Amino acid sequence: MFKKKSNDSNRSTEESLEGYEAFQCGINSYLKKDISTALRHFNKSIESGYKQSDVFSYRAHCLQILGYHNDAINDFDKAISLSSRDTNDFFGRSVSKGAIKDYKGEISDLEKAIVIVKEENVFNKAYNDEATKDGYKNASDLFEARLLSAKLNLEVSTMKKYYYYNFRQGQFIFKIQPTGNQWVLFCDNKPFNTYNTPEEAAVAVSSGETGYQLWDNLTGEEPINLSAWEIKES
Repeated sequence: MFKKKSNDSNRSTEESLEGYEAFQCGINSYLKKDISTALRHFNKSIESGYKQSDVFSYRAHCLQILGYHNDAINDFDKAISLSSRDTNDFFGRSVSKGAIKDYKGEISDLEKAIVIVKEENVFNKAYNDEATKDGYKNASDLFEARLLSAKLNLEVSTMKKYYYYNFRQGQFIFKIQPTGNQWVLFCDNKPFNTYNTPEEAAVAVSSGETGYQLWDNLTGEEPINLSAWEIKES
């Protein structure tokens, strides 16, 4: 269950045994969802000399649940450096990277998890079973869904400049934001369609393509063109 170094003293052996016992106590607390107590046991386990990949992985999950995502990432790093074929560590690290808005890191970890989870072993079978219980075909299907979301978050996070139009004192709000090589028109914060240029999106608004009646015969308000839009930074 743990490997003693060839030059360990009796004291280091005792510390490793104590560390393993603390690790087991940590697992018991973790399964009971007593995360704070589990974290204390895992801390003691590592301090006592038990430094296998599983203890860092469990502690990372505890830190993640408690909202300490940077610390969780550090522990996932250690777990992966000791055992690089556990898909759960890559998936776990991707969750914390997403939480701190490191979407590129999240995407990279999910892509690795998708590759590793396709290997046939008892761990991946367990992960597939858990994913099935949550309504996915398998763990890879879950990771693919998370990957799609991460890519969308990355795309949205790079949107800086956008065009904004407040029509009729807030009755209709329109935004045009860049996404890749195209522009997305949002009507009342809901994506409507994509266009090659922001000018094309503005024309769609003024022409009534969105379904909103913007031409006001009573007030004589002019149709919208891009020059009437505000430019803002997200």
